[in-house]
Amino acid sequence: MLLFLLAYLSGVLTRANPCILPVLPFVFARVDRPFLRSGVPVLVGMAVTIAAVATFAAVAGGWAVTANQFGRFAAMVLLALFGLPLLFPSVSARLMGRKRCGCDQCLWLTSIIERGRRSHLDAGAHA
Repeated sequence: MLLFLLAYLSGVLTRANPCILPVLPFVFARVDRPFLRSGVPVLVGMAVTIAAVATFAAVAGGWAVTANQFGRFAAMVLLALFGLPLLFPSVSARLMGRKRCGCDQCLWLTSIIERGRRSHLDAGAHA
């Protein structure tokens, strides 16, 4: 008897599940009509729609993984290309279509960069 009571209560809890809530308006709106003519087509339509959306999500998920791998590679290439002018002032000058200007700010910045490179290389030689 306890088993039947638990089965009944689990059925009641299943009906209270949020997954059934979208179906309730269709069930209550068609109470006065025969189930085979009004209820079954609606439920079959909902089942087909849910299956189609799930299939699309699975296919789109696989495509997203492929796009992510391509996007990661493209981002690495772009970061490397954008970093070249920062590392090499001659590349920057060539891209800008001019020679290095030699103004005080550029000379100051170039000296800081060169001093940092030399100290890094000197530290590596002594290590």
